[in-house]
Amino acid sequence: MSPQNNNLKKGVSNAVIVAAVVAVIIIGGAAAYYLSTMQGTNNNGGDVTPLPELTLTVVGLNGTTVTLNSTSMGNLTPFTSVGAHVTSAGTIKTPLNFTGVTIVTLCNLVGSMTNETSLTVVSSDGYSMVYTYDQVMGEFTTYDPATGDEVEHTQPLTTILAYFMNGTALEEDAGPLRFAIVGPEGLITDGHFWTKDVVRLEIHSAVAEYTLTLNGTLFEIMDRATLESGVNCHGENWTDTTTGITWTGIPLWYLVGQIDDQNAHEDRAFNRTLADIGYTVRIIAADGYFLDLNSSFVKLNNDILLANWENGTALETKYWPLRLVGADLEKSQMLRNVAEIRLIFQAAEPPEVDQYTLTLNGTLVRSMGSVELETMVASHEVNWTDGSTNITWTGIPLWYLVGLIDDLDADTFNETLADIGYTINIVANDSYTTTLNSTFVKQNGNIILACFENGTALETKYWPLRLVGSALTKGQMARNIVEIQIVFQS
Repeated sequence: MSPQNNNLKKGVSNAVIVAAVVAVIIIGGAAAYYLSTMQGTNNNGGDVTPLPELTLTVVGLNGTTVTLNSTSMGNLTPFTSVGAHVTSAGTIKTPLNFTGVTIVTLCNLVGSMTNETSLTVVSSDGYSMVYTYDQVMGEFTTYDPATGDEVEHTQPLTTILAYFMNGTALEEDAGPLRFAIVGPEGLITDGHFWTKDVVRLEIHSAVAEYTLTLNGTLFEIMDRATLESGVNCHGENWTDTTTGITWTGIPLWYLVGQIDDQNAHEDRAFNRTLADIGYTVRIIAADGYFLDLNSSFVKLNNDILLANWENGTALETKYWPLRLVGADLEKSQMLRNVAEIRLIFQAAEPPEVDQYTLTLNGTLVRSMGSVELETMVASHEVNWTDGSTNITWTGIPLWYLVGLIDDLDADTFNETLADIGYTINIVANDSYTTTLNSTFVKQNGNIILACFENGTALETKYWPLRLVGSALTKGQMARNIVEIQIVFQS
């Protein structure tokens, strides 16, 4: 999920920025080229680029239905312009040329849209996103593709169902049709609006907008579309047997995981360690009434939902916009009209902010902040005193971290895989790499990833982490470590 007020320039790599800048430079010429080459996708004569096989159903407000295939879609006037999106993790995609049919053109086939209607866009797997009339007309928050900063667009944005990207069919996981937001400035928009593999458009009565405030270590205001995107990805259903109502929503712990620490969207965003230490999850209604739940109760609990649908439609007024429901709650705990989720930590201040991040890249990929890593060290601490320097290094055995990513079981070290053999790369912030064999690392408590020297943070020349231990040569004691990679034999 990617809130529209997200500070996207956080974590944008130099490589992505350079690529985006280059893309912006070439957009002008590329756009002209593709505009000329795509002129022939309708019945205007000349060379015709065949559309991929597709089926699209468009349903009007009064039930009028039109079904399009490749031929009939190709007979509609094509539209080409530039666009891109940012993922929920903050990765900026390079702006490219997209060609397709405007959403307005498609809606006009069944009676058009007005400001009293909204549009539901449905994917082949049942995923759906509801767009307001203003969004269909191009009203979106936009960001600079080079910096990720929010900027106002000065040229109109156009919503299209794209069937070509840079003149060729969309990638299999995105097409054959994708909702795209494009414009001559090549600005980027939030990724959850770029619905993939679209098979159906439905015009409905206007949807009511709302926001949900998330207030913890991080703060964000989540709009309706972002929440619905999260429900589409992580949604659960619960049927209340006393009323017969089926509630659909997102488990509360997913939302808590976006604001409990600095990791808002990456793997294991919900901080299990903090939840076990304990804090209060306060759910607040629009009138100020609130319910407090303990973090250990909320932890990974799919039976506590923040629901946005009842029996497949928006909540009725007495519950709107959101209601807390679920099999693990008492009836008195099912708070209605939810407007805010607030985390209240036991300490006077929120938990310490991460000072660095360690990337773990193997069968699983995750980013571990300093707070989580040092909490883990406290449970699995090993010490080694270097006799040549009299420095005592404190950290965690390397094999324990490898066990978090060597297979799909993040809780154990896979000894069988280690015996088969793979390579472990320990990478420094300047890309210098130290390579060890899995059989050497296996259950070896004398190979340590250290985060403390003599009880304090590492000095600058070693910071943030150093590989040490009696099993290593001096040359293997890599410094400035930021990543651990597993490379399996092909």
